[in-house]
Amino acid sequence: MVKSLAFGYIRLQRNTPANELADLRQQMADVVADQGFILSDVFVESKDSTSSAFARLMDALHASGVTIVAIPSMSHLAHMGSVSAAMKERIESETDARVLIIESATCDSRESDTFVASTEGNGDV
Repeated sequence: MVKSLAFGYIRLQRNTPANELADLRQQMADVVADQGFILSDVFVESKDSTSSAFARLMDALHASGVTIVAIPSMSHLAHMGSVSAAMKERIESETDARVLIIESATCDSRESDTFVASTEGNGDV
């Protein structure tokens, strides 16, 4: 069986240690693999970037047909909850991709929700 690809998106704070970025990438790769996907590109937003990783993510979603975007937590989309929710909604409504929130996916297996994803979109994850 061929696994489908997933993208990742990370927003870094200033002075984020390099090992933290590597750890986040690995966590995302592990969780998407558990869900039957392979983590492809990870779009990294940082205060020092000259271009928008979010815009590149949206362009890649439109061009590729990838249907899963993994994020470590909602705060990686934005620090304000309403802005994070709006960005998640934009991803899901404009691209038909579903957002997989890693912090929710790694919760205790006794909890009923093993991951958070929109109920909109195509197919089950």
